[in-house]
Amino acid sequence: MERNKILILSGATATGKTDISIELARKFPEARFEVINYDSLLFYNELNIGTAKPSKEELASIPHHLINISSISHEINANDYVKLCTEKVNQLHAQGKTPVLTGGSTFYLRSFVKGMYESEPVSERVRKETEELLSREGIEFFWNFLQEHDPESIQNLHINDHYRVTRAYEHFKATGTKLSEQKEILDKNEPYNFDKNIHPNIDFEHISLLIDKEKHWEIMKSRANKMVKSGLIEEVQEILKTFSGDEKPLASIGYKETIDFLKGQLTNTGELAELIYINTRKLAKAQKTFLKKVEPKKVINPLSEKDMLYKIVEDFIK
Repeated sequence: MERNKILILSGATATGKTDISIELARKFPEARFEVINYDSLLFYNELNIGTAKPSKEELASIPHHLINISSISHEINANDYVKLCTEKVNQLHAQGKTPVLTGGSTFYLRSFVKGMYESEPVSERVRKETEELLSREGIEFFWNFLQEHDPESIQNLHINDHYRVTRAYEHFKATGTKLSEQKEILDKNEPYNFDKNIHPNIDFEHISLLIDKEKHWEIMKSRANKMVKSGLIEEVQEILKTFSGDEKPLASIGYKETIDFLKGQLTNTGELAELIYINTRKLAKAQKTFLKKVEPKKVINPLSEKDMLYKIVEDFIK
């Protein structure tokens, strides 16, 4: 009996994952590829320009799943994602199709592949307190709290990763224990070994896109400038007509800086684009650090190694 398959197409932000996934679906129609997104910002209807969301034409060219499934007023966390992704994977496999998991939220990807490690449920009171503190004090409050109470956790976090930073804070407030202690349990489960996963009946092929550093910087800079010129400011102004601006997804790169710009904290659009570029570089570095640890994978430069990419996929779908 032929085993079900999943192709993982990973890579830092701005490495061409959308283009490559569409290209592979067209080149290998026999695989019946359909994309399942694991970029947490693409879940939200309101976020388009600042997330480099695939265009309507791209979304229509091959089936995409778990994009535009919620409003920023209803956050989708990793636990929610695992349930949604599992349902969609099972559905596609039942139809004889091959899911292509692609996105930039590596924590969500690992949660699907490896499973979530258990943490105490957080009360509505603690969650509400967290949201109010984030709105009032900003992410720095939580970062400073963890530096004092759970410094081990922040060694594995980035200050822009609001979900995981606030989650570590909530865990401490709910239990009085460090989330890093839970991480020790996870580490015993080999968190970067994707061969050791919770899907014994699925064969994975993991292709990770990696572009030379200077070229990647150039692409990120160009993308930041394009976002600002293509209407990012107007998109955020429109969002703020309906929403408070304190919603967690709006704390992400592109949106946070634009909100600061609209508050008069940045002098011009050039400064806005530059700040988005700088913060995108930091994010890409964190993503690459994570993906470097993940095994097994095949690392491909999408700008110069297309033939190798096609061969890997061809061998996988046989």
